[in-house]
Amino acid sequence: MLNRADELEDQYLDFKEWKGRSMKDAVEMVIEAAVCMANVGGGTVVFGINDKGMGRAKAVLGVPIDGDVNRLKKAVYELEIGNPGSFIGVLSSSQYQFS
Repeated sequence: MLNRADELEDQYLDFKEWKGRSMKDAVEMVIEAAVCMANVGGGTVVFGINDKGMGRAKAVLGVPIDGDVNRLKKAVYELEIGNPGSFIGVLSSSQYQFS
């Protein structure tokens, strides 16, 4: 039985789709997600997931490799809410492919 990714989400796990964002929009999205997780005591946000997609091939979309991950980490670090290295990880769409 195929599940939608949003069926796996809870207070400590959230999936976010990455839709052709500018760096400014990406920083804002990552900061918002970090603050939300900090407010519940921690958790994991996975970027590049279509939470309405059925099955891995439609749910796991990845994040474009042209994003500046260090800039995103710096934005979270400047909030002083935790270690951005434990918050931000990237799986590019080119790294995760289905056959």
